[in-house]
Amino acid sequence: MDEDLRISTSNSMKVSQGVAFGLEGNLFIVLLAGVLGTMFLLILLIGFIKLPLINALSVSIVPLLAVMTYLKIFRIGKPPAYQKDLIDLLLGGDTVIPHPKQQKKNPFIKFV
Repeated sequence: MDEDLRISTSNSMKVSQGVAFGLEGNLFIVLLAGVLGTMFLLILLIGFIKLPLINALSVSIVPLLAVMTYLKIFRIGKPPAYQKDLIDLLLGGDTVIPHPKQQKKNPFIKFV
């Protein structure tokens, strides 16, 4: 019995990390760490240092804002190596080496 080979255009090897609340993969763990850091700092400032609630809230929100800023700039909707490539580019590294015919200087980095 001859069976024809079935050809499919789908890519079964591509694995989705999933998205929940706009966070891809395990990024919710980083956000959860920011929330826990904020709560710990709030309890520390109110319970032990006896700061007024408004002052304690304004200081303790910093870890959560830092984590959210980090996620927005480096992680959400970006390719896996975006953070490393961006930092390397800002430090003047050579992560991406252009083809010799396309050797143009980056207008954002001043070469000495």
